[in-house]
Amino acid sequence: MPSSSKKVLPAFRDRWEAVADRLFSWSAGDAACVLLGFVSDDFFGDVRAWIIRHGRAAVDRIPADPGRTGPRC
Repeated sequence: MPSSSKKVLPAFRDRWEAVADRLFSWSAGDAACVLLGFVSDDFFGDVRAWIIRHGRAAVDRIPADPGRTGPRC
Protein backbone atom coordinates (compact mmCIF):
# COMPACT_ATOMS: atom_id res chain seq x y z
CA MET A 1 0.00 0.00 0.00
CA PRO A 2 1.43 3.42 -0.92
CA SER A 3 2.29 5.60 2.05
CA SER A 4 -0.26 8.23 0.99
CA SER A 5 -3.02 5.60 1.25
CA LYS A 6 -1.99 4.88 4.82
CA LYS A 7 -3.00 8.44 5.69
CA VAL A 8 -5.95 8.92 3.35
CA LEU A 9 -7.84 5.73 4.14
CA PRO A 10 -7.99 6.23 7.93
CA ALA A 11 -9.04 9.86 7.40
CA PHE A 12 -11.79 8.72 5.03
CA ARG A 13 -12.94 6.06 7.51
CA ASP A 14 -13.01 8.59 10.36
CA ARG A 15 -15.03 11.07 8.30
CA TRP A 16 -17.44 8.36 7.10
CA GLU A 17 -18.02 7.18 10.68
CA ALA A 18 -18.59 10.75 11.90
CA VAL A 19 -21.23 11.35 9.23
CA ALA A 20 -22.84 7.95 9.85
CA ASP A 21 -22.99 8.78 13.57
CA ARG A 22 -24.67 12.09 12.75
CA LEU A 23 -27.35 10.18 10.85
CA PHE A 24 -27.88 7.78 13.75
CA SER A 25 -30.96 9.66 14.92
CA TRP A 26 -34.68 9.23 15.39
CA SER A 27 -35.39 11.44 12.39
CA ALA A 28 -33.28 9.31 10.06
CA GLY A 29 -34.72 6.12 11.54
CA ASP A 30 -38.25 7.43 11.14
CA ALA A 31 -37.60 8.37 7.52
CA ALA A 32 -36.28 4.87 6.83
CA CYS A 33 -39.36 3.31 8.47
CA VAL A 34 -41.76 5.48 6.48
CA LEU A 35 -40.05 4.60 3.21
CA LEU A 36 -39.14 0.97 3.83
CA GLY A 37 -41.25 -0.41 6.67
CA PHE A 38 -39.46 -2.25 9.46
CA VAL A 39 -35.74 -1.43 9.50
CA SER A 40 -33.39 -3.59 11.59
CA ASP A 41 -30.26 -2.13 13.17
CA ASP A 42 -28.08 -3.74 10.51
CA PHE A 43 -30.25 -2.49 7.68
CA PHE A 44 -30.30 0.99 9.21
CA GLY A 45 -26.51 1.03 8.76
CA ASP A 46 -27.07 0.30 5.07
CA VAL A 47 -29.66 3.10 4.87
CA ARG A 48 -27.23 5.57 6.43
CA ALA A 49 -24.52 4.48 3.96
CA TRP A 50 -26.99 4.99 1.11
CA ILE A 51 -27.75 8.53 2.33
CA ILE A 52 -24.03 9.31 2.66
CA ARG A 53 -23.38 8.11 -0.90
CA HIS A 54 -25.95 10.64 -2.12
CA GLY A 55 -23.80 13.51 -0.85
CA ARG A 56 -23.76 16.36 1.59
CA ALA A 57 -27.15 17.77 0.57
CA ALA A 58 -28.82 14.44 1.36
CA VAL A 59 -26.95 14.11 4.66
CA ASP A 60 -27.86 17.67 5.69
CA ARG A 61 -31.52 17.33 4.69
CA ILE A 62 -32.46 14.63 7.25
CA PRO A 63 -31.38 16.38 10.48
CA ALA A 64 -32.30 19.86 9.18
CA ASP A 65 -35.97 19.10 8.57
CA PRO A 66 -37.12 15.91 10.29
CA GLY A 67 -40.77 16.89 9.73
CA ARG A 68 -40.35 16.11 6.04
CA THR A 69 -39.76 12.46 6.89
CA GLY A 70 -43.43 11.74 7.60
CA PRO A 71 -45.06 10.23 10.69
CA ARG A 72 -43.08 8.19 13.18
CA CYS A 73 -43.31 4.43 12.91
